[in-house]
Amino acid sequence: PEVDVLHGHEGMAAAACNPLTPKSLVFLISFPRYPKVTVELGKLAAQKGAHIIAITNSPISPIMPLANITFFIPLGIVSFIDSYAAPIAFLNALITEFSERNPNATQQSLKFFDEYVSQAGLFIKSSSKNPVKDPKLTK
Repeated sequence: PEVDVLHGHEGMAAAACNPLTPKSLVFLISFPRYPKVTVELGKLAAQKGAHIIAITNSPISPIMPLANITFFIPLGIVSFIDSYAAPIAFLNALITEFSERNPNATQQSLKFFDEYVSQAGLFIKSSSKNPVKDPKLTK
């Protein structure tokens, strides 16, 4: 299956919706303050007949009417620093379930990812030495 992650850049994201069909599955994820682009992309996906799964916080979320299935994940108290721990935990569980149901595809994706990040040098290789206990660093 083809997977696209869309965020921001409205024109590019809208173009990525063009190949959607009634066999497509779209996840819409939106929490307060509900970005307008998410709603607009959801409308495009719905017009293409794609199945939509919404992940949001409330039945009054603007993406809820677009969805075939909606998961409500409350954020808790409203503050200037919102906690997204619950939605992230839910997404982690969802991804884990998909991975366990599709072990071959998961292994292929992980192998591709590992080869890519290794060749691109995206991560620092871990050292067997603990820098905190390294006598050269504690003088």
